[in-house]
Amino acid sequence: MKVYSWNVNGIRAMKNKGFLEWMVQEQPDILCLQETKAHVEQLDDDLVNIDGYYSYWNAPERKGYSGVATYTKTKPKSVKYGIGIEDIDKEGRIIIAEYDTFILLNIYFPNGQMNEERLEYKLEFYEAILAYCDHLKAQGHHIIICGDFNTAHNEIDLKNPKANADRSGFLLIERKWLDKLVSLVILTVLDIFILKRLNILGGVIGLEQEKEMLVGELITILYQIILLIKYQMQQF
Repeated sequence: MKVYSWNVNGIRAMKNKGFLEWMVQEQPDILCLQETKAHVEQLDDDLVNIDGYYSYWNAPERKGYSGVATYTKTKPKSVKYGIGIEDIDKEGRIIIAEYDTFILLNIYFPNGQMNEERLEYKLEFYEAILAYCDHLKAQGHHIIICGDFNTAHNEIDLKNPKANADRSGFLLIERKWLDKLVSLVILTVLDIFILKRLNILGGVIGLEQEKEMLVGELITILYQIILLIKYQMQQF
């Protein structure tokens, strides 16, 4: 199964850069998009109804902000648009799809750089997601988490880690939360996913721009990761 995660920074703009052609070429079984910046009624039919896929969309009331989408070849048993906490769900950052053998969470985590209030919201969001995953684990579910975490984990993930040590996105408290999440993970496909992500970037925005992104925005590339949490691998 091929499961991809991608912060598109505007799905309508990405359509003009070859998104539909890429879908035909790559044929992911599941594609999770973040920062779609669109309500479904704003989209052309060819984006919503791609041949061979079901699509699910979540967006906040505020247009042109946040938003996630999940394309899937297999129809889920159920789909939820949040975790049941109003303050967490209101920004349209979560789609949860349940399949026969796993539950897929597609999440666009908040950015905490604007001010202290947004940082506090980000940390509350983090803890709510971890608690939700713990609940699913206790019920015996297998979980796939896809998303843009908006935090770099280790110094190797940034060009200038010391300069960013006091900024949201690389604060110690944020990185410790990632430690807790990763501690639940038996298998990660980070390295494989980075290679796939680079292929996407190379095909859509051009190799030279891709190189520039690698210098300045490793946080975006490295932490759009797919985490596979397998508690009973033989049944997954």
